[in-house]
Amino acid sequence: MSTTAQKVCIEALSLPQRSRAEIAETLLSSLDEEMDAGSERAWKLEIRRRRREIREGKTKLITADEVMRSALRALLAGDEDEMLYMLKIGMKSQEHGTFGRKRRPK
Repeated sequence: MSTTAQKVCIEALSLPQRSRAEIAETLLSSLDEEMDAGSERAWKLEIRRRRREIREGKTKLITADEVMRSALRALLAGDEDEMLYMLKIGMKSQEHGTFGRKRRPK
């Protein structure tokens, strides 16, 4: 981190929590705005691929509640790999309420 960035951080950390949150939100928004065309194009391709898999029956849609229940069952059963996989699905698509999950061989 540059000296200037360090000074800005030190100064920002002395601000009240609400001000720090506003600064953090502004900084994070600025990163979103810098998404390059290649990333946007890659996401569009990924969305198309996922929609195609759903239409072709290669992916089964499950609700957010099912994802979390499955992750909890895996956690309780000690299946860390399955739990992390289910939580990853949940984290990626939580805002949509349903998730596409490829059928995994057991």
